[in-house]
Amino acid sequence: MFKINPNPVFTIGVPILVPADGGTREETLTVTYRALASSEIDKFNLRDPEDTAAFLRTVIKDVQDIADADGNPLKYSPDVLALLIDLPWVRQGLCAAYFAGVAKAKLGN
Repeated sequence: MFKINPNPVFTIGVPILVPADGGTREETLTVTYRALASSEIDKFNLRDPEDTAAFLRTVIKDVQDIADADGNPLKYSPDVLALLIDLPWVRQGLCAAYFAGVAKAKLGN
């Protein structure tokens, strides 16, 4: 039996390709997302940087496994999320992981 959940959430490891000497290196965040209905996603123009940032602020509920440049663990907060979203390589990884996670959920249902 399929149960309609109006507020589904999912947590996944999000690979981030960080610019580094010689190209990139992969680092991973653990992100908890809120899955949106198509009608909610359609309100965002994901080709627009401001709308993409608003989308990510809407769907991200928590981020774990983050640290500052010195390796000191950071606790999730709106300010930390803003720092992450401001980095284009992180923003790209967060969006890609959201849609990959939703697609997996769709395949599993």
